[in-house]
Amino acid sequence: MNTKLLRVGLLLLALTLLAVFAYREYAAQEERAHLLTGTVEATRIDVSTKVSGYIEELFLSEGMEVHAGDTAARIGRRDLDAALLRDEAALAHAETSLQRTRSGNRAEEIRAAAERTRAARAAAEKANADYARGALLAAEGAISQQAFDGLREARDRADANLHAAEQEQLLAESGSRPEDIRMAEEDVRRQQAILAIDAAAVNDLTVRVPKDGIVLTKNYELGEFVPAGASIATLIDPLDTWVKVYVTTDVLGDLRIGNPAKVYIDGRTEPLDGTIREISDAAEFTLRQSITKNERANLVFAVKVAVDNAEGILKPGMPADVDLEPPYGT
Repeated sequence: MNTKLLRVGLLLLALTLLAVFAYREYAAQEERAHLLTGTVEATRIDVSTKVSGYIEELFLSEGMEVHAGDTAARIGRRDLDAALLRDEAALAHAETSLQRTRSGNRAEEIRAAAERTRAARAAAEKANADYARGALLAAEGAISQQAFDGLREARDRADANLHAAEQEQLLAESGSRPEDIRMAEEDVRRQQAILAIDAAAVNDLTVRVPKDGIVLTKNYELGEFVPAGASIATLIDPLDTWVKVYVTTDVLGDLRIGNPAKVYIDGRTEPLDGTIREISDAAEFTLRQSITKNERANLVFAVKVAVDNAEGILKPGMPADVDLEPPYGT
């Protein structure tokens, strides 16, 4: 008999606890029945390329936590690599030429210039002697006018060659002219500028993460061609998170930027603290899950409620219920 009563008592106790639990769930549902339903959103960050090319290495995967400056991918561009090597060699040549111009000609170059002058002088002396003899012969009618003209042209040509050789020797002995040094310096600066452009382009082949975040989507895969400026991946900033809901015009007038709010998510009994961060100025007629069937024809306005997501509880795309205070304060 006592055992039977004990069983009945335990059964009644279990039924009572079940009823209390069911009532509390019902009361919680009723309490949240008036809440606005929205969607969790977060700031999105594009990881973009500056140059076009094929993705040779990709270091991102969806859901991966990344930090500013991390290497996201490497783009293959053989033409840029080759241009860098070519212009490095051109700069080295320009620097060598500048050094040679500043230091002047070497002793063997000066000796060679002097030797060319001696040869030109000997040729000029012979040409002048031939011309002098030709003038005497022409006066006596011993040679034709055409032959005499040839001797004069040979003399003039030899004199011009001698003058050029003397100037070359003088330049070799006196060193480089200031204008030659300036031209060599300008060539070095020009090659340095070209090389800097090449180096920047090659550096841009390494794509880096612009900001801390979590990889939401990969937009390209390894081996695919990516155009300049394209986003190879999209990140989210988990610390810059909000819930977007829509309110009707009768509620809008009571809302202010900075007003507190409560945010409820499934699986968590305690609400999260939120703050109204943005209220849209533009009305919409679009169907929204945040309003009831009877309110679908009403004008609605978007409201963003910022939430502290330091624990990473909220994920973009999650549904959430928002209790705006006022007018929906508890």
